[in-house]
Amino acid sequence: MRTIETLAYTFDELSDEAKQNAIAEFNNSEREYFWMEEAKDSIDKALEHFDCRSGHYSIDYSCASHSYVKWRYIRSFENEILEMNGARLWKLLHNRYGIYFCKYKKKYRDTFDADCPFTGVCSDIDFLAPMIKWLNAPDKGTTFKELIDECIESVLCAMQRDYDYQNSDAYIEVEIINREYEFTENGNRI
Repeated sequence: MRTIETLAYTFDELSDEAKQNAIAEFNNSEREYFWMEEAKDSIDKALEHFDCRSGHYSIDYSCASHSYVKWRYIRSFENEILEMNGARLWKLLHNRYGIYFCKYKKKYRDTFDADCPFTGVCSDIDFLAPMIKWLNAPDKGTTFKELIDECIESVLCAMQRDYDYQNSDAYIEVEIINREYEFTENGNRI
């Protein structure tokens, strides 16, 4: 057995070159998207609110265009609802899906005005954003199916943006400092 003594540096004490080495080492470690389960739960609960159910899915949080979520409408008149558009769709969304029971406040609230109505996570807002935009300026061509697909795509794109930020130098620097990691002089973590 032998003893090796080395100086330990905080991130702030490193040279600029050593800081870049520490950031690169942290970024190259095996990491995944921190909020994956929460975002998936938001999609599932939002689909459930709109009488849909998710099926098979593949989510690549680093590239939304490689992701997909298969879903289906679970009430009767499936084809009629999926192809509904214009004023009928606007009325359907407001009359059937416009309220939800908030278990935290123990009262009914407006789905489209509430913060995070499905799971309490910001992915709920990402899901609703295209729908709220459409409700404020409806067009005659968009169908229920297209709108739900757009809502899912919105969450997937938000996941990708969040993951990209999670891998940015600025985020990693804050994460290293908050975790109080120590490094050798050249930026290798001890």
